[in-house]
Amino acid sequence: MSIFDEKAYDYLTQPDNWPIAKEIKDKMIDVESRLLNEFWDDVKKGIKGKLGSKEWEVKISEDIYDAYSNISISHLMWENLFLIVYEELEEKTYIGVWCDLDLKKVPDALFRQIGGKLLEKDNRMVSNWGNSYGYTCYFYTGDDFRQTQTLNRILPSNRKTIVDKYTSEFIGLLEKAKPIIDEAMKQLK
Repeated sequence: MSIFDEKAYDYLTQPDNWPIAKEIKDKMIDVESRLLNEFWDDVKKGIKGKLGSKEWEVKISEDIYDAYSNISISHLMWENLFLIVYEELEEKTYIGVWCDLDLKKVPDALFRQIGGKLLEKDNRMVSNWGNSYGYTCYFYTGDDFRQTQTLNRILPSNRKTIVDKYTSEFIGLLEKAKPIIDEAMKQLK
């Protein structure tokens, strides 16, 4: 044990300190869950506020601890074939363009064409071709919501900056992807 660990142990195991330390520990899971939920709700509100149109559908997973928790947005014209998505909201979060391959309505060549055009527009993107997973391309946001440093950034008093970053990042990808997806939808008709 380090000197710090030893001093923390000595302090926390004192009879006057133990009950409050234990109570704080027991509450941390609920506090962290609420912190994450409030943050992602703020991002969703920010995205909706920027869009301001009824042609867009913005959804968020009910359980952000689900393996594929996400915020997604789709345009009514896209017929739920394409989504702009933040995924894995509780850990290493990714953003990308999702194509619903389960519907088998988007030929592989068109799927790759969309991804190729997006790769040209944003050098952070990577493709996921060759997998059955439906991302035409995506990138890691750089934040891992399991890490203390990221959680510090979403504390209520610190949150505005990172909410603005995520909202702008999402809208930025949408602005790049929309003309490409709109063109793809024309080809599908």
